[in-house]
Amino acid sequence: MKSELIEYVHCDLCGSGDYRILPRFYSFQGVDCYHVKCRICGLIYVNPRPKREHLRTFYPPHYFHGSGYVGGLSDSGYPTRFDSILDTIQSSMVYNSALLEVGCADALFLSKALERGWQVKGVEISDYAARYARENRHVDVVTGTLEQVRFCKESFGCVYMGDVLEHLPLPKESLAIAWQVLCHRGVLVIECPLFYNSLYGKVSHLGLLIRLKIIGRAHMMEGPPRHLYEFIPSTLEKLLVLSGYEISKKVYQTQSKILREILSVLPERFEGIFSNRILVYAHKI
Repeated sequence: MKSELIEYVHCDLCGSGDYRILPRFYSFQGVDCYHVKCRICGLIYVNPRPKREHLRTFYPPHYFHGSGYVGGLSDSGYPTRFDSILDTIQSSMVYNSALLEVGCADALFLSKALERGWQVKGVEISDYAARYARENRHVDVVTGTLEQVRFCKESFGCVYMGDVLEHLPLPKESLAIAWQVLCHRGVLVIECPLFYNSLYGKVSHLGLLIRLKIIGRAHMMEGPPRHLYEFIPSTLEKLLVLSGYEISKKVYQTQSKILREILSVLPERFEGIFSNRILVYAHKI
């Protein structure tokens, strides 16, 4: 029965059940899982959505190879931004050099931190990727979710979630657990896409609204609903503040070189406009 596969949820940010349906959806086992936007706080999420027990099946071995995953279980795909992230974390950490990565996949990021002499640990929902990390990168990675694994309170100086928060069924709960395992003034680093904030996202959304009005058909997205949330800068910031964090630094990324050059001459208040990714550094308070 479909009721065994899916669930309807309220907004994870404000708890409201009042939303409007957007013209994008995933098809999961014959059920249309739409992007919806909370009418109260603006958070965009998938509703209805697959139940938690089905999420693990969305990350088979082939997901971690090729274009399906940024790192791709290979050092050849090493993102140079990792060095910059590690430098910033190192300058921000107070006294605890233990680093936890949530959703660490093949632990490439953690292996680079390990080379710097840090104590590292990872959590990964895919047994395939976690086993690869242990056997090939010699990194301590536990198979499971942050909610399932029990870490001691205040045992880490930094928690890193790179392209993970949007996949989690309950981001606020996950951030609360991260807050518990961080030491005093510990650093939380979040990196995630900003599809609806990007220029492409805004233009394509407008186009789909027009298409919906003309032919009455929404756009079906490929693959299973791995991204359960779509953040914009304001909803991500609200979520972090409500979860007990103080944002210390935001780094926006924009794909188009021409757009980057145009935005670079605009006043500071336009920072982040049309950006398609964000990297946030925050401290536990």
